[in-house]
Amino acid sequence: YPVLRVLLDRPGTPARFLLLGSASPHLVRGVTESLAGRVAFVDMQGFSLDDVGLVAERMLWLRGGFPRSFLAVDDGASFAWRNDFLRSFSERDFGTLGLGATPASLGGRRVGFEYKVGDAPKLTRSMAVARHDLDLHRLFVVAPVAKPYTLAAGIDVVPLADAIDAASSGKSRRPTD
Repeated sequence: YPVLRVLLDRPGTPARFLLLGSASPHLVRGVTESLAGRVAFVDMQGFSLDDVGLVAERMLWLRGGFPRSFLAVDDGASFAWRNDFLRSFSERDFGTLGLGATPASLGGRRVGFEYKVGDAPKLTRSMAVARHDLDLHRLFVVAPVAKPYTLAAGIDVVPLADAIDAASSGKSRRPTD
């Protein structure tokens, strides 16, 4: 981005560039550090029902809104694209989310995260149902709390900092008292 910075900062020479691509955290971090004050981000969404119309509602539901999946030549090609997408995300991009874990480091255990804005989450029926139906080893409820605590067997409330550790180990730090 040093070349773009020079071109953007030339006095009297308006310069505009459209950079397209995935917003990987590494790429975005580099842009905000080197082009700060010179860049704007546009978040792009997948296709919605408004984009494809009611006639394609079922196809949108089955294939999802990613253009390559939705526009694939048939359902098989769409399914293959989605599998490749999920595999590349789980093997390459998952670790860039800052959780300090990758699916391989979880040792095959399924770990779920639910995020709450309230500072005193309580056990809900949906938490137990999700843990059972998704066959989760543990469910972590991430909330603005000071200390972790257990809601039920396999379901713990954790502060955000502990959620990062929990993603790596599958365990939460419990208060000593």
